[in-house]
Amino acid sequence: MHTNGLHPGAGFVFEDESLHFGGVVAGTVEVRSGEPELRSGTLRVQQVAGRPESKSETEVVYDEYTVLASLPEGEAMTVPFRFKLPRTVPPGQELLLRVLLEEWTALLRRLEVRTGFEAELDWPRELPVDAGALARLTVRNVTRDTLRDVTVDLDMPFALEADDQTRQSLGDLGQGEEREVTCNVRAVASLDSGSVHAAVATSNNGSLLIRRSFRIPGSAEPVSDATPAYLPT
Repeated sequence: MHTNGLHPGAGFVFEDESLHFGGVVAGTVEVRSGEPELRSGTLRVQQVAGRPESKSETEVVYDEYTVLASLPEGEAMTVPFRFKLPRTVPPGQELLLRVLLEEWTALLRRLEVRTGFEAELDWPRELPVDAGALARLTVRNVTRDTLRDVTVDLDMPFALEADDQTRQSLGDLGQGEEREVTCNVRAVASLDSGSVHAAVATSNNGSLLIRRSFRIPGSAEPVSDATPAYLPT
């Protein structure tokens, strides 16, 4: 992505691409002018967060580094950066690095930051009207640290009715610990296409949003779909 006559050049170069929440992202970014006239102004390198489905590029700016830039045609500028990564982000958000010249976005790069846990949602792909099913969510700590303040939220469309609490607090999960959350659900209306969302959040090791598509045709046996989910998205 490039606008306002700036091109990526060498783009982002990272000191270490193995990123974890609460750690550090550092490196350099190179931008190059592709316009015949001089491009100048305040160049900002930002650590931001946003949702892929949102029309807005970002929702939160965590940190930024600014420098004055003056780029004749064809010339490049390399800017170093070093940001402390947040301890967590809300479910569904992703971390990005963004480069702007004044208010124009020149570069946008998604950061691959792995969560400290794995989660698996077992949910049928089809469910007849008036039939019940069990939503089963398993959360597993895959780090050597304790996961703090783990919460689980199940979000369902109008065609489903839950008999149990859709929000649960699991507290802390120790190294290698695994917890299972279940919720009894009933189909109350037909639905050509829908999805169940399971949001798993921690206060110190990221979050995860799992989506499972399904339909309610009115006359099909439940078919299980259990697939491990990792960092988003």
